[in-house]
Amino acid sequence: MSSPPRGSAAVVVAALVAAMALLAAPAAAQTESSPEARAEALYNAAGARIEGGNPEEAIPLLEESVRLKPTGLGARYSLADCYERTGQLERARSLFQSVAEDAAAAGKAPLEADARARVARLPPAIPGPAIPPAQPRTPAVEQPVAPAALAPAGAAVGAAPTWSTQRTVGLVVGGAGLAGLAVGAAFGFETFSTSNEVKRMHLCKEGTPTVCTLQGRMLYQAANETAVISNVAFSIGSAAVIAGVVTFLTARVGKGARPAALRFDAAPTVGGSGAGVLVHGVW
Repeated sequence: MSSPPRGSAAVVVAALVAAMALLAAPAAAQTESSPEARAEALYNAAGARIEGGNPEEAIPLLEESVRLKPTGLGARYSLADCYERTGQLERARSLFQSVAEDAAAAGKAPLEADARARVARLPPAIPGPAIPPAQPRTPAVEQPVAPAALAPAGAAVGAAPTWSTQRTVGLVVGGAGLAGLAVGAAFGFETFSTSNEVKRMHLCKEGTPTVCTLQGRMLYQAANETAVISNVAFSIGSAAVIAGVVTFLTARVGKGARPAALRFDAAPTVGGSGAGVLVHGVW
């Protein structure tokens, strides 16, 4: 019996190797495409998103990984962590509790303790508003209403207001009058001080200004000017205070009340004997 040539043996060995490789390739592909392998790949991809500071992008990857491999405690723990980071606190609480229970059953005490600590760290759940039970409706009893014709003519209906525009005007005018009195008092005090200085130090007396020194005559003239200003301010201020009081006291209040007509005029007057103010008005 003759042996086969060496070339033929090499061809046979190469054919066997190729056949074994073809048989092993589907098995490897099947292993790589298994649910566990896909779940692991998704878990690793989600970890890269989390390290990059994008937990929102990691959530769908982890959810798919948990769907493919529900027993994966690492993926579930990471998913609960992403829920907490994105503000989904109730979903994070439920998933952390589930991880703690499964870790306790699997004898993984460190993971159980960590998951329970994360649950305790979450803020307490806020219960929704309680809805009171429906109460039986009581039939409404109609109350008799008095006819409008029985109401006295001109009677105010409802609460009457206690303020009016005219009262506001009275306060404003009275306040301006008080300011005028203050100005008059200030200039009057200055006039009094200057007059005393002229009499004591410059020999000036009323009616004989020619015997004064030059500075005394200048001060005498300044005192006359401030006296005029003081008189005018006092006159206008007094008139404004009176007008403000009258305006305030004559204001009519109440719903439907017709505001009173108001006209007020004041004009300063200066004559040979002094200064004053002419006031006239209609209330």
